[in-house]
Amino acid sequence: MKIIRIGLITLFTLTVALFVVTILLELFQRDDTIPEILCDSPKIVMKIDDTEEKLLEGIRAVDEKDGDITNKIIVEYISNFIEPGVARVTYAVADEDNHVAKYTRNVVYEDYVSPRFTLKSDLVFQAGTTVNIINFLGATDVIDGDISNKVRITSSDLVTTSEGVYHIAAKISNSRGDTSTLELPVYVTARDPMLPVVELNEYLVYLPKGGTFHSERYLKSVTAAGAQKPMENPEVQIDSPINMMRAGVYQVTYRATDENGREGHAILTVVVEE
Repeated sequence: MKIIRIGLITLFTLTVALFVVTILLELFQRDDTIPEILCDSPKIVMKIDDTEEKLLEGIRAVDEKDGDITNKIIVEYISNFIEPGVARVTYAVADEDNHVAKYTRNVVYEDYVSPRFTLKSDLVFQAGTTVNIINFLGATDVIDGDISNKVRITSSDLVTTSEGVYHIAAKISNSRGDTSTLELPVYVTARDPMLPVVELNEYLVYLPKGGTFHSERYLKSVTAAGAQKPMENPEVQIDSPINMMRAGVYQVTYRATDENGREGHAILTVVVEE
């Protein structure tokens, strides 16, 4: 009986000792350090089409226990734009003990431009016509491509039963939260199917402030009413109020007169950007 008691005491002592040793080993081996993400610059400049690899340039991660863990860095999140073309990118890295570190810096897209509107034709309509402006107004974006389905008319005083000049306002936003707005005149004219038809290559263009505007480049053709082919060397008067040194929205009018003195016209909208 005494031998059994001694054996139990010895076994208990060994168990306690083993437990203590295990705890001590865990204490010595436990990693309480947090990895650190280091960055060469508080921002990175890139292009819209650059891959995620570009976002990882100039950034590295180290851990006191695991050493260099740069290859474990991931792009956790890219915010909406905090200003056009500038977002916040958040990186994360985890060491072998699942300790996580994060780092945030700005990403600047140097070739970014805000969403732009497009026009399928000028906004000139005959009185009495049923008009849905959305059918003529579209939009494109360097990130999302064609976003015409997101165009919204925010205000309009258009009345197509009476001749006159009316106005609409439109808004478009892309997936990164950048919004563009545009106000345009809408012209309602008397019915006259015999006017010559003036066609342009484009009906809405964006040009940089201080640049040049060549109005003749946008004239496509002039066709007399009922004719099958455009006129050769038509005489076209171009009324251009554009000031390329001042940002704004301008309307350029192209007027053509047929041999019977009937005048047709088309309107080009030019947005001069800062």
